[in-house]
Formats: sequence, C-alpha cells, structure tokens
Amino acid sequence: MGVRKILSPDIWLDNVKGLHVEHLIKRGIDVFVFDFDNTLAPWRSCEISDDVKRFLKSIQNRGGIVIIASNGKPRNIEMNGAVFLWRTGKPLAVKLRRYLSQKSIDRNRIIIVGDQIFTDVLTGKFLKVLTAKVKPISTKEFFGTRFLRLIEKVIEPTLKKEEAEK
Repeated sequence: MGVRKILSPDIWLDNVKGLHVEHLIKRGIDVFVFDFDNTLAPWRSCEISDDVKRFLKSIQNRGGIVIIASNGKPRNIEMNGAVFLWRTGKPLAVKLRRYLSQKSIDRNRIIIVGDQIFTDVLTGKFLKVLTAKVKPISTKEFFGTRFLRLIEKVIEPTLKKEEAEK
C-alpha cells in the first residue's frame, strides 16, 4: 500500500453530521468510531453539544454502535450508550484494538471518523477499516497536533485532487 493510499481517507467531510449513516448501515457498517477532540467537541472540552448528541443518538436509534476513541485524558462525559476509550494511543490504538477484539467486532462493520490524518485516518488504515476525515471544529489544539496540521495542509490538497480524479 502506497503512502498516498495510507494517508487518504475514504470519505472527506466538513463535519460528522455529513456522514450518510443510513447508507453506511445498509452497507453493513454499523460500528462508528469517533475521535473526540476537534471531531465531536472542541479540544479539551468536557461536553458534547446537544446537536452532536442528537446525531450520535440517531446512529444508535438505527442500531449502530457508537465508540468514542481519544488520545486525550479521561473526562467525565455523559452520552448514554456510547463507549468511551481514553488515551488510546492512536494511530497504534492498542486500547481500541483490544476492545474491538474482546467484542469480536468484524472490521468490515467499522468506520473511523476523525479530524486528523496522522492519527485517526492512519488508525483506520492500520485496522483496515473505512475512514472519514472531518475538518477540525476549532483551531485550539495540542502543540504536537499543530505541527502535524502543517504537514496536513501541504499534503491534503494533493490527496483530495487524486480522489477527485478517480
């Protein structure tokens, strides 16, 4: 698998609510793994907006499983029915791999959605699952992430252009 293939998400979105949940579930993709910081909520937030909660609940109402996998520190966040995995170590994501294995979740049922190519998309590529990249919610973020964003800004137009040419 070439570098471009590894770094290119399967789906580009403005935000998580752009996911075509019904279509994905009809395809058998019913396990939705979301990054937290700057994907579902601003960096370091301890709350999910009501709008995003309704979206996640709509996934659950359709029979989907919602997993929130973050490299961030544990936080006390209320979201009934969602599984929270903190400090997952993406892109290697040992905790996420362990959880998926313990629950015997087939990788063909999974989509990983996040705002970063070098953590979220790479995690999905390593797990061989469907990936979606969203635009970050906020410009506030961890200093290491800011460095990776510079690299993303350079490569993202090329990745999107190649996707459009397919």
